[in-house]
Amino acid sequence: GSLFNVLGQSLFIGCAATLETLCGQAVGAGKYKLLGLEMARCMALMTMSMPLFVLLYQFMRPLLVAIGQDAAVAEGAAAYLIRLTPALWLMGMTECFKRTLTAQGIVLPNMLIAIFTTTCTPAIAWFYITHCGFGYLGAAHAVTTGYACNLLCFAATFVGVNWRAKGTG
Repeated sequence: GSLFNVLGQSLFIGCAATLETLCGQAVGAGKYKLLGLEMARCMALMTMSMPLFVLLYQFMRPLLVAIGQDAAVAEGAAAYLIRLTPALWLMGMTECFKRTLTAQGIVLPNMLIAIFTTTCTPAIAWFYITHCGFGYLGAAHAVTTGYACNLLCFAATFVGVNWRAKGTG
């Protein structure tokens, strides 16, 4: 998990954080059409950078062994990280939607979606870890599923809000 946080998640969250400034400025200037453009640029940047993260994660085992990590620990960490890779993209896209909505002053969905996914997370984790028998690797699948749920909820909220606003997204 720590490798995922340092070698991916923190970078994507930093990239999405720029939307708070850019979208906030667009809203302040009344240029609502820029919201969708800025969000699309951020999403494109994240999507185009994903192959680099996939490549890095694929070589994590030898990198960890090279810096002195025990081979068995490196193998387990690399296997977990590889299975967590889709979660990086899902989280990045979710953060883009979330930050763009927040810049528009739309914050209630953030809370409701957080409550929904937090409530569902234990059942999802149990399903992958225990029911499917994936063990610790099931935790990576559970995280990915949680981010997929978040993305679907935020994308639906974004489309609904901007559809009602008639073309501001």
